[in-house]
Amino acid sequence: MTGVVLLTVQTGVFPLNSLLLALSFCLYGLMKKSLPISAVSSITLETLIMTPLALIYFFAVTQDFMGYDLKTNLLLMGAGAITAVPLLLFANAVKRLSYITLGFIQYINPTIMLLLAVFLFHEPYALPQLLAFSFIWLGIIVFVLGNFLPPQLTKRKKADQ
Repeated sequence: MTGVVLLTVQTGVFPLNSLLLALSFCLYGLMKKSLPISAVSSITLETLIMTPLALIYFFAVTQDFMGYDLKTNLLLMGAGAITAVPLLLFANAVKRLSYITLGFIQYINPTIMLLLAVFLFHEPYALPQLLAFSFIWLGIIVFVLGNFLPPQLTKRKKADQ
């Protein structure tokens, strides 16, 4: 929380889009975990629900649907098919992992992107951003350690109460 507040103060803008994105990932994972169907079935259901909306968008909103050269169109179609693989793996992981573990894993991808941006692409990264990022990861570490404490420590806490 401290890291998010620091970034909000630093930028002067409330991170509404970031929070909505995080909320959407949480709700997506929760729905995946609570649905009593297999990963393949849930992906199929998602596709069936989204297809009519995508078709309306492509044919009613976009003026130049598939108006690119053949190579670009094939790459775009292939990208759509390739996207199904991580979605299927995520759906399987949600069913098998605890929600705490899954939530922790969700921080790995943005961290890798940050490291690539800073060290490979030399994006500017100032001290306030480093402090905010450090607080975010400190919170994650405290949360994870708190959930993986040995049972002896939790029993001692209950006995002291």
